[in-house]
Amino acid sequence: MAKKADHQQRTLEVVALTDRISTWLKKSGVDDGDIRATLAVGLTGFLEAARTTRERLEAMLAEDPTDLESADRALEHAGVISAYLFSEARDHLLEVEALWESQIEERLAALGTPESPEGT
Repeated sequence: MAKKADHQQRTLEVVALTDRISTWLKKSGVDDGDIRATLAVGLTGFLEAARTTRERLEAMLAEDPTDLESADRALEHAGVISAYLFSEARDHLLEVEALWESQIEERLAALGTPESPEGT
């Protein structure tokens, strides 16, 4: 039961962060809802994949690779790490990377303080 509650809490945190990112993106001038969704979901998906990867890495490091049963558990953790790191995290990172410069950095640079006139 505690695992289900933890999962529900984690899901709520992911949804809340996604909403915060989307709201911030809208305030920064990203008007296209599809782009906002891609960035918000991509960022939170990447962070969640990284969080899961870290948790599984910690669990794998707690196993004894010289013990057969423990090594089997470590292998299971390694498989999950592989899936999250090289599929989930990478896919989300590539989605975000494709939009980051044009939708975040360039917009923020344009909103920044104007350059002072020459000679002042």
